Order: sequence, then structure tokens, then C-alpha cells
Amino acid sequence: MVKDDAAQVGTSIVEGINRLVAENKTLRAENETLKAQLATIEKLVGGGATPAPARRGRRPAAAAPAAPVKVRRRRAVTTDPAVLERRRAALAKAREALAAKRAAARAGK
Repeated sequence: MVKDDAAQVGTSIVEGINRLVAENKTLRAENETLKAQLATIEKLVGGGATPAPARRGRRPAAAAPAAPVKVRRRRAVTTDPAVLERRRAALAKAREALAAKRAAARAGK
């Protein structure tokens, strides 16, 4: 009789494990379906608002497509002598003002 009880307990444990494995498989399939639907929605909307959270120990399945890089326009070189002289004068004036401010701060200590 003890062997029969032990066999029944072992059988019920195996049945429980089999049920959990089947449920896990179903949930994984549902999860994959939901992920595919979410990816489709994000493509239609234009991407997610926030990046997916980083996972420890696992690499992401696929990287999201990056937004196109904007080309920066280069500023035209200023060669006009009058403009260059005004810039130099403004920089010199700003440097003098900063030096005076620093000197006043040192004197105040």
C-alpha cells in the first residue's frame, strides 16, 4: 500500500509538471503573438515613445530601426574684414568684462 501511495504522489507531481509546461508553452505563444501585434502597431505609429527596458543577461531580439540622421549644414566662412573686426572687438570687450568680474570677486573674498 505504501508503494501505491508513493506512486500516486509521483504521478500527481508529474501531472502537475506536465500541466505547468503546457500552460507555459501556451503563454509563450500568446506572448509572441502580442509582441508581433505591438511591433506592427509601433511601425504604423512611427516607433515607440520610449525604448524597451534593458534586460539583464539577455540580448534584445532585434534592434529598432534608427531615425534618419539629419545632415548639419556648415556655417559659411565670414571673410568680410569689417565683420571680423567687430567680432574681435566684441570678444575683447567680453574678455575685459569677465576679467573685471573675476577681479572683483577675488577682492571681495
